[in-house]
Amino acid sequence: MEFLTNYINSLGEYVTAMWKAIVAVHHSFPPEIQHTFVLLALVGLFMDVFVDLQYISEKWFCFKNAIPHEEYSKAKTNAVKNAIKELEETYSKKKSR
Repeated sequence: MEFLTNYINSLGEYVTAMWKAIVAVHHSFPPEIQHTFVLLALVGLFMDVFVDLQYISEKWFCFKNAIPHEEYSKAKTNAVKNAIKELEETYSKKKSR
């Protein structure tokens, strides 16, 4: 769980730095651009947090089920590749009709 503690600490530092950047740039633009900038910054922040939480949940799943994370990642990648290949084959069959 040290990984999670370190992640939370670094996330706090990241959020603080992002907030300082938002405030610094925020006041140098007209209100319409200020709101857009804040929304874009928040979207970027939430996207980063979502990706990190997804990674943490994968690590927890692997730990709980005694599966090496590298093995899990390879299996997930192969499943996605197979699904894409299957979709391409289905689409090409429909297109040729």
